[in-house]
Amino acid sequence: VSNICTDGGFLMVQGLLGGKQVAIQTPLKSEDDPEAVEFLHCAIDTIDKVLKLTNCYADVAFQLGRIDLNEMLQYVPVNPPRNFPDCS
Repeated sequence: VSNICTDGGFLMVQGLLGGKQVAIQTPLKSEDDPEAVEFLHCAIDTIDKVLKLTNCYADVAFQLGRIDLNEMLQYVPVNPPRNFPDCS
């Protein structure tokens, strides 16, 4: 996740869903800057792909009997971490 968001503090507070909401709302303010709009669309697409990949990892964790890891991956990074283990 650090490769797509240099502001780890933001993710700790908002999660990727919060970041996606910010990106969705921002183009309304940036319509006069097509490069900014394109960047935000790419950010949204990247977040969607990271969440899809996270779901794949969650599915594998479930298949391997790692219910704890499966539950964590279903919650984080969509949402901010709830506790220290969620951060790792």
